[in-house]
Amino acid sequence: MEASEFDAYGDPILNSAGDPFLPPVELPKVEIIVTVGLNDVSAPSLAWLGAQNKTNANTITVGPYTGTAGKWKLNKLSAVPVYENNLAYWRWTMEWAYRSEGWQKKIVDKGMREKTAAGERQPVDPGSGLSPSQPILLNGAGRKLPTGTTPTQLPFTVFLPYTFPTPI
Repeated sequence: MEASEFDAYGDPILNSAGDPFLPPVELPKVEIIVTVGLNDVSAPSLAWLGAQNKTNANTITVGPYTGTAGKWKLNKLSAVPVYENNLAYWRWTMEWAYRSEGWQKKIVDKGMREKTAAGERQPVDPGSGLSPSQPILLNGAGRKLPTGTTPTQLPFTVFLPYTFPTPI
């Protein structure tokens, strides 16, 4: 589940008085899980071991699916040594998650203060010197969002991009 302040059309999810719900509405975050198994003569390298919980930095193909940068995340990697029919090898299992919208976290730009032209932070109503009783929407540049304007969402990278080694 993930907090969502916007509906599928990008409109704010508000109560009948026009205020955001507190706490925000929780919606399921959809992702496609693809599990890939492969056999290799070697155990996963340190590069692979360090790749877990990272997103693809470039276009990659996972199984039959291709995704541009930032769409795939390696959730899990495991490997077990196997010896059968006089052959020794490693059986890898990789769990990948795919999100068509990518893995950046987008948060509505709002706060109790805004930036001045000089870059200083001040209460939204500098005349009174008081902060608002609840956060107000900001325009993406730290200034109060004009009424009737579409709220700005700020993107944050929460999973590091990674150039995955081969094989996949």
